Amino acid sequence: RESLCAERKYFGHDRDGTYAELFKIQEDSLLPLPSAINFEEGAILSCAIGTILAAIRDVGRTQAGEYVLVTGAGGGLGVHAVQMARLCGATVIAQTTSPEKAKLIREAGADEVVIARDGKFADEVRRVARGEGVDVVCDNVGAPVFQEALRATARGARYVLVGELTADTVTFNTARLFLKGVSLLSTTSTSRAQLGDVIELVRQRKLRPIVTERFPLGEAPRVHRLMVDRKLSGRVVLLP
Repeated sequence: RESLCAERKYFGHDRDGTYAELFKIQEDSLLPLPSAINFEEGAILSCAIGTILAAIRDVGRTQAGEYVLVTGAGGGLGVHAVQMARLCGATVIAQTTSPEKAKLIREAGADEVVIARDGKFADEVRRVARGEGVDVVCDNVGAPVFQEALRATARGARYVLVGELTADTVTFNTARLFLKGVSLLSTTSTSRAQLGDVIELVRQRKLRPIVTERFPLGEAPRVHRLMVDRKLSGRVVLLP
């Protein structure tokens, strides 16, 4: 897969330049931005929305009529995962620990929002999902929710790992996977073709890039602290 290329480099991770005014890049690494999409929206098309399209549509193979659980639904990945799952025709159950983010999540299209302040949400998710559990998990959080999200799955479910907030180790009974035939999957980033699909979906307004806050570039250190403290919803844009 293109996103697994060993030579692929990311600004802000493998090389400096994320906040640069200008930088040089190969032409075949670019796609044109239609005039119907502004630069703020364009800034989040790849990481936020492209990654999610890959996870839900392609890796998770989400079908109309299925139940999808989105963990960390108030974050930049999660709020777009809600939209993508709805676009696939699924019933969307969104998990969050923050009551303050519930309104944004519902506006994104969640059918049910489960607020799990104590970390427990599997029973409520299963209740909403016919009592059987969800068909697809889009996990944007990782270790802190893994056990509960796995408990919330139905037989034959696809569990797609997309994010990891704490880098903690998870220990679990593998029988909980194979006795129910649950597939444990993962994805990272997006391909050129997938990004092209995202651009077209946004151009048609079938998907809506959600930029919740804007800050001047000079406040970047403060914004990074807010992200670490999980005080932000959706995606944030820094403006020069």
